[in-house]
Amino acid sequence: MPTLRQILTHNAEAWKRLSPPHKYEDYRLEPFVLRHAGDSVRGTPLPRRPFPAGEAKLCFMNAGKIALELPHLDYCEGYAMRDSLEFPIHHAWVSRSDGTIVDNTWNNPEACVYLGIKFPTEFLRKWVLKNEYWGLLSSPFSINIDVMLDYEKEVAQCRPIGMCNM
Repeated sequence: MPTLRQILTHNAEAWKRLSPPHKYEDYRLEPFVLRHAGDSVRGTPLPRRPFPAGEAKLCFMNAGKIALELPHLDYCEGYAMRDSLEFPIHHAWVSRSDGTIVDNTWNNPEACVYLGIKFPTEFLRKWVLKNEYWGLLSSPFSINIDVMLDYEKEVAQCRPIGMCNM
């Protein structure tokens, strides 16, 4: 079975071949996540406290609220994939300082693998207030290139298109 990173790489290459070239082609979701994410991480069972189960299908809100309420946790956005399904899904969760995943949206997170970008709490707060919706990398309408460019400038401290000091 291919890894989550391998599947995302394949998808990114397919989108690049299928789409006409444009100024922001490297700011599609898959290439951006691949460029800035660390290693994929296996999920763990949801601790009972202080993490109540969130609302189904509202991962960006669920994870965002936890990160804003408990700033020692990192808001993460990227892709997650169930072991039983070789299909990456754009998803959000929080992680602890030791890298442990806390996903209060999906059932059985221990049967999932996660690959995403950690966003500082203040970066999350700034963009949620500015855009008035949960989630950073995409909006209800499209990919959020403004957030991606701001992340590379302010957080990753790099110039656009892979010139990061990672």
